[in-house]
Amino acid sequence: MNITVEDNQRIKVTMSAKELEENGISYAELDYDTETSRLFLQKLFLCSKSVTNFCKKGETLMIEIFPAVLGGCTVYFTPIGQIKQEKTAVKLNTPKICTLTARLESSDELLDFASSLKNMGILIKRSSLYKDGRGYILTLTPYSVDLNAVKALLNEYSAKMLPEKTVLSIKERYKAVCEEDAISKITKFL
Repeated sequence: MNITVEDNQRIKVTMSAKELEENGISYAELDYDTETSRLFLQKLFLCSKSVTNFCKKGETLMIEIFPAVLGGCTVYFTPIGQIKQEKTAVKLNTPKICTLTARLESSDELLDFASSLKNMGILIKRSSLYKDGRGYILTLTPYSVDLNAVKALLNEYSAKMLPEKTVLSIKERYKAVCEEDAISKITKFL
């Protein structure tokens, strides 16, 4: 774990996938809505604060988490001022979640595609795999930062991209090989 203070304005914590695993969490599981993630981030902040002596008591803290190469992550803790008594609503511009659906002609193409994702350190939020008479149909939802890289990789494997609205009909028409975390289950053995 690497802890630094950037421009006297924020704490930067860089962790490898192994360090995350040692703490019982992965980048894909980091979500402030879960108690496990909140506890982990609180522990990480307290550790960072003790090392850097940064951030005053009572300050509001913004937490940003970004994926790093090979499943690690970078966490930024930025103090943004004193806690106000009034609560104000803030509209966040969250990126659109995009599910990609592609047909891969053979198991070799599927394995090569999954291997390339792993080698490039691209994280997939959700993925499912279905089998039909002509090959495999893969649905995957990459994290927004990796969306263009995944599209380019699918094009490299000449995968036929299917319209997003076909996801529901795929579940009804084709045999499920793996309905949850297909990519992570495949890459686990590569």
